[in-house]
Amino acid sequence: MDLPQEVSPREQAVAERMRSGSRIPVHGGRRPHHEVDRLTDPQQGSRSPSLSLEPLQDSDADVYAKFFLSHCCYDAIPTSSKLVVFDTTLQVKKAFFALVANGVRAAPLWDSKLQSFVGMLTITDFINILHRYYKSPLVMLWGKLQQFYQRKASNENQATHKPSKTKKLLSMSPTELLDLSMNTFLNALSSDRGYYDGNCLRVQIYELEEHKIETWRETYLQYSSNSLISITPDSSLFEAIYSLLKNKIHRLPVIDPESGNVLHILTHKRILKFLHIFGSMIPKPQFLQKRIEEVEIGTFLSIATIRETETVYDALAIFVERRVSALPVVNEQGKVVALYSRFDVINLAAQKSYNNLNMTMQEAIQGRWCCIEGVLKCYPHETLETIIDRIAEAEVHRLVLVDTEDVVRGIVSLSDLLQALVLTPAGVEALFS
Repeated sequence: MDLPQEVSPREQAVAERMRSGSRIPVHGGRRPHHEVDRLTDPQQGSRSPSLSLEPLQDSDADVYAKFFLSHCCYDAIPTSSKLVVFDTTLQVKKAFFALVANGVRAAPLWDSKLQSFVGMLTITDFINILHRYYKSPLVMLWGKLQQFYQRKASNENQATHKPSKTKKLLSMSPTELLDLSMNTFLNALSSDRGYYDGNCLRVQIYELEEHKIETWRETYLQYSSNSLISITPDSSLFEAIYSLLKNKIHRLPVIDPESGNVLHILTHKRILKFLHIFGSMIPKPQFLQKRIEEVEIGTFLSIATIRETETVYDALAIFVERRVSALPVVNEQGKVVALYSRFDVINLAAQKSYNNLNMTMQEAIQGRWCCIEGVLKCYPHETLETIIDRIAEAEVHRLVLVDTEDVVRGIVSLSDLLQALVLTPAGVEALFS
């Protein structure tokens, strides 16, 4: 069968190897990782005995597992792609602006002192930073003001002259303070500068603009001491899928072990596109004709959604607490009207509006500055093949499963599909382990 016209020369070469049945050339003369009989657990750095791969059965259910076992990560790297690398001494604000300017969602972090890559800066970091800084400053200021006036209370003359605006703030709880806009809070404080140094209490969300990446990692990231999860070019795509799902990450750096250079950032989306390109050259499994309601691939219980009237800060809290990558936005009738993803949050950096997290979801969606994936839906009666084609062609990370009334019934993500199509037939469970 002919390949799509948009394939690269490298993909053409992969196709020729598939037609001829020749083996994959080994990078640098090393033995490909996918020839071993056990998978490597990226976190442990050693072979995991619980992941022993027995020879796959000759049934069409494991055709995709065999396909990804026979192709290495280097095969999936596009001929031309953009890669941005940040030094850990770069300011956080500049780093996120650079992500926006270059149209990328993540960047490897280079530590000049260690002379090695130490991690990734992603949109998840931006969400965690906003969630932490937008909340803690108000609570911190509330505590400092309480301490200030407790000291003042020892002097009755001074205690009787508490400014009315600040006194009102002191009567509020930290939770109530969070409902105030930052401007309202700071304006109340600035009117009473005679009673404290307003500058010293101006909050850390502004200091965020001066923080370096290394400061954020050292101070707030509990996992910052862990080594970077990566993969080599000659590791199988099967191993890459396992690593992505097992470690619950969306980006996997492909690093050349000889030079130490990052060659590419492998994603679920790129892996599925690779399958979509070459899918016509391998047998099509019969289970692709099953309806999604039959195979039950996806998440159908405790679906995380958000109402139009809720705020961006509410969305950030759900992202952090539920560790989901997107939220269906529903109206009063419970019908899905939009999808707010983690990538949408970077829009706050693009518009320099990360101090205004009290805007409603409706306002945030209307204020999108670029073309971002809308609500791509699927229905229980549609086949698995239809759903895979829709995700691959639209280049999105998930579909919202809805009923005939457009009420959310589930989410079908790339992780769900890769687990069901590739790992499960091979007897490997990564997504829920």
